[in-house]
Amino acid sequence: MARRLLATPELAIIYAFEALNFMVHVAIRPVAWNFTSMAIGYGLWGLQLVCLVVLQHADFGRVPNDWEELAAKGAEHAIVDGKSGRLVPPRARHCRRAGAVVLGLDHYCHWLGTPIGYGNRNLFVLFCGYSA
Repeated sequence: MARRLLATPELAIIYAFEALNFMVHVAIRPVAWNFTSMAIGYGLWGLQLVCLVVLQHADFGRVPNDWEELAAKGAEHAIVDGKSGRLVPPRARHCRRAGAVVLGLDHYCHWLGTPIGYGNRNLFVLFCGYSA
């Protein structure tokens, strides 16, 4: 699990920024926050961290194992991926970093160390929103 959580150097930078954010806004702040500001801030921070952890462990949209057999028989529509030469569903691409075919591959996020595809796109958007 620790290997997955520190999959990229960028992810270590995110954790460092989270710690710095806590230090600046809580530990070394001369005047305490009021309860409402603390509740909102900790709530958003908690949602951001939950999205980060769930995003790290969520399935990013792998193609089912039996799909390629169905596509070879002609039961499923398929295209040939130019890089891997394998049959893939429409709008799916092979992600070299993940070593898998990803449905609806948007991009590989180096900051999070995971591809963003059909299965985790909503978590990625939530994580970006809570981070902002």
